[in-house]
Amino acid sequence: MAGRCGGRRGTAALEFALVAGVLFLIVGATVDIGSAVQQRVTMGGALRAAGLYAMSFPTNAQGIKCAVGQALPGWPASEYAAPIACTPGAELPPAWSDATLQATQCLCASAAGAVCSLACGTGGTGFWVLTLTRPSSAMVLDPGNCTAANGRPANCATNVIRFK
Repeated sequence: MAGRCGGRRGTAALEFALVAGVLFLIVGATVDIGSAVQQRVTMGGALRAAGLYAMSFPTNAQGIKCAVGQALPGWPASEYAAPIACTPGAELPPAWSDATLQATQCLCASAAGAVCSLACGTGGTGFWVLTLTRPSSAMVLDPGNCTAANGRPANCATNVIRFK
């Protein structure tokens, strides 16, 4: 009698092992994609904040870059007590040290270069093209939508701010 029941031993453990691997892969992919989407939303929000600043001060390049950095999370708690000091080359918070910010001003009278090839429209004097790039940190899937300077996949957000 023992031989008849012996063939069913461990069946539940084997089924769990097969299903658990697939389940963990799905959960990991969901977390990776959610993290990438959350990062892109954060980056887009920071660029929109810079756009609001640029509408009031279209010639202040340093102020526009600082507006991006101040809208990003990751500043130490001591920085929240006073306005965040923004120096050239250190516009982004320390937690975003792996990100790069490019701000290119394009004047309609002399628009040149690939990034300035956008149409100005009627009555416009120029525009800013802001691009924020951060390397992708995906573990399971790589949902990066652009390439970083080192050739690795990255998350990018771009905003075009037109001014008159």
